[in-house]
Amino acid sequence: MRQRLVKQDKAQQSFLQNISHELKTPVMVIRSYAQSMLDGIYPKGTLDESILVINGEAERLEKRIRDLLYLTKLNYLSTKEKKRESFNLTELLEQRLERFQCRRPELIWTVKLVSFCTTGDREQWGVAIDNMLDNQIRYAVKRIVLSLDALADTTEKVLLRIWNDGNSIETELIDSLFEPFQIGKDGEFGLGLAIVKQITEFHEAKIWASNEADNEEEGVAFYIELG
Repeated sequence: MRQRLVKQDKAQQSFLQNISHELKTPVMVIRSYAQSMLDGIYPKGTLDESILVINGEAERLEKRIRDLLYLTKLNYLSTKEKKRESFNLTELLEQRLERFQCRRPELIWTVKLVSFCTTGDREQWGVAIDNMLDNQIRYAVKRIVLSLDALADTTEKVLLRIWNDGNSIETELIDSLFEPFQIGKDGEFGLGLAIVKQITEFHEAKIWASNEADNEEEGVAFYIELG
């Protein structure tokens, strides 16, 4: 019991430190740029370029706050009665997929989806799919493969697989990939996959990732098993 409490305390301290870092960094950039511009100095050389930096940091800060609030909301909802509604998961995937295909039209998308209806919180699954696809288009080089197939031993469960041809994930990071503020290849912390993990657990689904090839091409695959 004591070891578990100590571990939880360390995890909480680390979480708070990462939150502080992720919120303070863009604020510091915005303030320093704004002060320089008030002094008649444009840090990026021109007014327009300097404003673009401020806008980019503001967007980054907004996303961090939005994700943090949503993660807090999920933690709160986990103590309440679960919302259940019937919806078509395939249609939800197709709707979300269309948005992300437009963001990187140069990518080759291979999509194969069986028709599947499930019960749960449709809004939460929409967020989970968005976060998964956002992760894919950030790391994919040329190709993404998305499939939804019924499991061989049952018609009541399906396996969602999303594969991209990006760089493999370091072996030591696979197990902690879905923890809050996991560091990505660009050195930034993130909450997106942690939110996906919370949503899958909320719906008693399973999620994992692995380095694997698709048509002899190396990449990374993410799986969600749900029913």
